[in-house]
Amino acid sequence: MAESKEPILNLDTLVERRTVAIDGKPYELVNAAELSILDYHRIGNQGRNVEAIMAQQEDLSDDQVQAVRTLLDSMCKVLLLAPIEVHARFTDNQRLQIVGAFTGLLRVEAVLPAGGPATTPQLIGESTSRAS
Repeated sequence: MAESKEPILNLDTLVERRTVAIDGKPYELVNAAELSILDYHRIGNQGRNVEAIMAQQEDLSDDQVQAVRTLLDSMCKVLLLAPIEVHARFTDNQRLQIVGAFTGLLRVEAVLPAGGPATTPQLIGESTSRAS
């Protein structure tokens, strides 16, 4: 059997960062490849916690709203490279949009295994079982 000369894996050590414009000034989102395993794990757990709280059918308590606010703030501070003064001005909805922009990039930057179809990495907070 002849061996293929195609690489089984292509890695880039130089990453490209996308930007978010805030009050007309661009700030960079980290690239998922830059996150440590620990940060990626923490962000995933925080995302799942936000989803679990937001999925509740009844109105959220003040404590639950504060928990979501704290989780989103923590996630944004890891994902968006901006001064603390910029982070302090965000509304909860803006934080949610920043996290959504990051997870949206994960969908766009799908991995293409050699000789196989494109697969999408698991999104932050997304369960491993998807409905078809």
